Formats: sequence, C-alpha cells, structure tokens
Amino acid sequence: MSVIARRRVVLFGLFGFGNLGNEATLWVTLHHLWRRLPHADIACVCDSVPAFAREYGVVGLPFDPMPVGGGRFIRPKSLQLAYGVFATLITEPIRRQRAIRMLANADQFVVVGTGVLDDLGEVPWGMPTQIFRWVSAARASRANVHLLAVGAGPIDNPINRLLMTRAVANAEVRSYRDDYSRGYMKRLGVWSKTDEVVPDLVFALPREWLPTSPSANSPPRVIGVGVMSYYGWNVGNARGREIYSTYVTRLAMFVRRLLNAGYHVRLLIGERRTDAQTVRELLEIIGPAELSKIGERLIASDMDCVDDVFREIALTDMVVASRFHNLVFALILGRPVVSLGYSAKFDALMQEMKLNRYCQSIEDIDVDLLCEQVHHLSSHHADAVAAIAARTDEYRQRLDRLYDSTFGAAQR
Repeated sequence: MSVIARRRVVLFGLFGFGNLGNEATLWVTLHHLWRRLPHADIACVCDSVPAFAREYGVVGLPFDPMPVGGGRFIRPKSLQLAYGVFATLITEPIRRQRAIRMLANADQFVVVGTGVLDDLGEVPWGMPTQIFRWVSAARASRANVHLLAVGAGPIDNPINRLLMTRAVANAEVRSYRDDYSRGYMKRLGVWSKTDEVVPDLVFALPREWLPTSPSANSPPRVIGVGVMSYYGWNVGNARGREIYSTYVTRLAMFVRRLLNAGYHVRLLIGERRTDAQTVRELLEIIGPAELSKIGERLIASDMDCVDDVFREIALTDMVVASRFHNLVFALILGRPVVSLGYSAKFDALMQEMKLNRYCQSIEDIDVDLLCEQVHHLSSHHADAVAAIAARTDEYRQRLDRLYDSTFGAAQR
C-alpha cells in the first residue's frame, strides 16, 4: 500500500484580529490549498486562528515566540517603551531559534495576501520585525518561501523599510496584488523578472459561498456606504482625531444627501473591533429626530463575519467603499463602486475595473463631487455591471492558475 506524503504548509498573515477582508483572504486560501493538498498539515503564524480555520485543522503559531514581560510595572510610559525595545533586541536571537524549531519539517512558508508590506500604524518591532524574523527562519529551516499576492507600500519608516525589504528579498517566489506594489518594491531594489502581478486573492472565493441575490438594479435604488475608523497614515494623535472627525462628519453629510435624493442606504463595515463604533458616531451626527423620519431607508445591521458583509452588499445596487475589501466584495457581487481610498491599492483596482473616474481620497472628501460621481455612475450603471462581471471572471481564472502553481506541485 502506498503512503501519501503529507506536505507541511505554514501560512503567515494579519489574521485573527477582526479585519473581515483579511479573514476572507485566509478563508479562500485555505479552500484552494485543501482542494490541491487534502492531506496537508497546515499551521498559521497570526494573531489568533479564526474559528473557520480551526475547522481545517489549522494550528496557530504566535507572531512573537517569546513575548517580553514585566514592562507593565514600569512608569513612566517612555521608560516602559524603552524597556520593551531593549528587551526585544537582546532576546531576538532566542526568538529566531524558536521560530526555526517551530518550522521544522515545513515544506512551504507562504505570506498570504493582504497589505502586509506597508507600515500603516506599525512600529519596527511589530509587523516589520515579525515578517523579517519568520521569513529568515523559514529560509534557515529550508522551507520554500512564497509571497502570495501581497500588497506593498508605502513604508515610511526607514527601519521598517529595511526589515521589510530584507524579508521580501529572502522570498523565492513573489507575486503582488497590483502593479503599484510590484513597482514600489522594485524602487526599493527588490525585483525579479519572475515577480508576478495577480488579482487580490479574495476574487477566487467559490461562487457557491456567495449569497444568492438578484442582479443589481439599474439605475440603483439602494446604496451601500462603507464606514471605517480611519485616523490617518501614521500621524500624531491630535491630527489623527481631526482626520477621523472630518471623515465621519462628511460621510454623514453624504448619507443625508443620498436619503434626501430618495435612495435607501445600508451602512457597511470591514473590521469588527472598530468600525461598529464609527457607525454609531455617524448615526449620532445624523441625529435621532432625523433618523425617526428616515425610518427603514437607513439600515445599519450587525455584521460579525465575512458572510454578514456579503449579505448586506447583496442587498445593495451600488457601493461607496472606504475599506479596501468592501470594494473587493462589492465587485465580486457585481456592484459598481465609488472609492474613498487611503492608498494606491484603491486606485490600482479601480483602474483595472475601468472605474477610475469614481475615486476620491478618504482624507479629502468632496461631498458635492461624491454626489456627482454617484449620479454619473448611476446613469452608466448597467455598462459598469457588465464590465465588472467580465473582469471578475478573468480574475478567477488567473487565481486558479496561481493556486495551481503555489500548491499544486511538490515544492521541495
């Protein structure tokens, strides 16, 4: 009797902290991995393994194999921070050895999608150190290292940039989710002719996982408005609060304008821990008196998982998105999108979808222009739906080939 060889695959990513787009990325990758390697042993280096991943038998490995303790007893906070940095530096060789032991017998180490190669809200001893540590450990343990459809840039902090570029340079196979990401890493000196540009992994979600829904109405009657707890890109607390307050105030103004124009509005989120609070603040700005007049034309449903967000988007005809994966989810369901983006990844995807005239910056929303964009897209809605369907079909085929090349043949 022949014995089936079991591959050991270790995944790495920003999973388990409530970002529903990232969870969708892990979900779809596990599905395609198991289709090709049904007997694989799978582990995941992440914040915590989501419940759906545990059903695949995924074992969790911690980002930090040896957390630094004792800092909470130190005052003031500046000394606590200095202690954490110093203790992390002197104990990092031990962490690396522990990571190497955890990766024993691993065949593949795969950094899975998401914007793992930017430093939004990141300090050097956070994700930049973690990805460098684990990629280096994977190479030391002779695992094959893949960067799978990752997003990259910007990386503002020079230390973060050094750590992340060294991690990328150590990968044997690299693919990026857009031209901007590949070009950004090329400008930082990390590039190969074999580096691919591929669609975001979530576009490969199986059709049977998507909610059954009628086609979007043309012209649209229901508009989904994505809400995000956005505080700027690595700015100080005061400036961050100002950016957030301006964003929520203008978004509330926009929602009022939609309702006054006769649309129904459904509010969407993309991260459990933070966006629900922003929804509550937006509703407070609109005010109870106005909400009572609006009635059921403004819906803010509870959303706790990827399925919940898809369900809500399926009830819309068009989406205005602040979270990147609200944009992706809407396109998967054939809903045209207006983008309120905070990085080049939004513009890159909107350009691919021929929707680039419907983009704004989240930090500089022009409500009048936004209403004009919604009106113009409404008048070209049916054409946009057809173009999106053709492009997403193409994306599925390209991603199927990507998963075949990543998991479909022996890697050692």
